[in-house]
Amino acid sequence: MLSRPSAFWRPFAWRGLAAGAVWMAGFLGLMLGVEVSERELAGADALVRAYYALGLFVLGGLDIGTPVGGPIVGRALLWIAYFGAPVITASALIEAAIRLLNPLALRVRPLEDHVILGGAGRLTNVYLRKLRERDPRRPVIVVEQDPSHPSIPELQ
Repeated sequence: MLSRPSAFWRPFAWRGLAAGAVWMAGFLGLMLGVEVSERELAGADALVRAYYALGLFVLGGLDIGTPVGGPIVGRALLWIAYFGAPVITASALIEAAIRLLNPLALRVRPLEDHVILGGAGRLTNVYLRKLRERDPRRPVIVVEQDPSHPSIPELQ
């Protein structure tokens, strides 16, 4: 049975897919023969072009200049990478800053696929034991009115 990725990894997966697509757009644009105004890439191999496409995430094309020449599709792909790569980098930095400034957000994470049990009685113990046999990592919340209930230490 395949499980869904946790809520923690979901933003990284989306950002990774977006970064891969933007990098691929820049790389394909350069491979299609689009030249840039500040570098001579005419005789460059694929590894050099991959390096410059990756550099768009840091410098946004400031080091290689603007796209010139080549097919219109290649220039369009390269322009998409010129604008998309810095946006992805900036969003990652902004998210990291927000996480650093808000440490509570690191401790409180949204629960997903969790079970809520009412009461800490015998039925809860039996159910929880069976649940742990089937799915030991499933998040469980037990709601009990009596904070000194004798089953609470066992349930924890």
